[in-house]
Formats: sequence, structure tokens, C-alpha cells
Amino acid sequence: MEMQSPIEALDSQASSRLIFDADTQAQSNAVFHGHGFELQSLGILIAPELRCEVVDDLQMCSLPGTRSWLLGMAQLRGKILPVFDLQSMVFDSHKKRNTDKRVLIINAHEKGLGVLLPGLPKRLSFTEAHRMTNHSGVPEGISPFSRQVFYQDRLWVELDFDGFFSQMATNVVMSH
Repeated sequence: MEMQSPIEALDSQASSRLIFDADTQAQSNAVFHGHGFELQSLGILIAPELRCEVVDDLQMCSLPGTRSWLLGMAQLRGKILPVFDLQSMVFDSHKKRNTDKRVLIINAHEKGLGVLLPGLPKRLSFTEAHRMTNHSGVPEGISPFSRQVFYQDRLWVELDFDGFFSQMATNVVMSH
């Protein structure tokens, strides 16, 4: 039996990880089968290859002199991760934030990050009929990072999280 580090052992036992079941019929007709969450009138899709989990009440340490959408840094199983308010970033919203500290952790085992969740992710499946070839309606700030766009009750965007947050990292510090 191979020994695991404590972090690997905890990571492998995370009960809140987003896991797909073996619903092969639904997956065979789908061009996207995964999870997503809602930000106001827009849905954000989580690429199925991303390793994600939802964490409640994550403690964060704010960073002075940074944009309001960078909520701070958090520690999760020995990794330090930045945590962002994606809704505030996308919609340039300065409304009073939800006091929930529910965070979607994306790729914590690599160069991970956290995104404040306004609600729990839900399971979604889209067929070719849902696909939008036109990206009109996608907010300007995330449009260049939209991998796929679907419509089902609202626009759903599969976001290139790595590309989007790498670009936003250049704009984290407030200018005077």
C-alpha cells in the first residue's frame, strides 16, 4: 500500500467535491455535461476537467490596497489561495455582498483559487441545440475568456478560469 501525504489523504476524502455519476445516456447526447452556478442573470459553467470543491465558511485575510473583488487570501489544506468575488468583477457591482462564505475552490492542488458562490452549483447538461455561436450578451470583461456559450433559461458561459484570473491578476492593485 502506497503512503500518501496528509494533504493528499485529506484531498482524496473531501466530501464536498463535485463528482459526476455514470449517467452515460445524458452524457452521450451532451456537448457539455457538468456543473455551473448563477451570477445574477448569467450562468458560469465549470469545465468538467477542473478539479473543484465547495467549502463553507472559509476564513479569508483581506489585503489592503487591492480591488474590492479580491476578497483576500485563504488557507486550505496547506495551500494559500486568492479568493475573488466573480459577481462583483463581471458586473462591476458594489452592492452589499452576501454574508455567506461559501467558496468554490478551483484546482487547489495546482495554482488554485477561490470564487465566492452566491448559491450552490447545479448539475447541467447542454446539447448542440443549446449552443450559441454568437457571444452577444456575454459581459465584455469575460467575453474573451468564453470557451463555449449556451442558452437555457439564461446565458451559460464556460469560462476559461485560468486565463481570466491570470489577466485579472495584472489589475489587482488599486491605482491612486
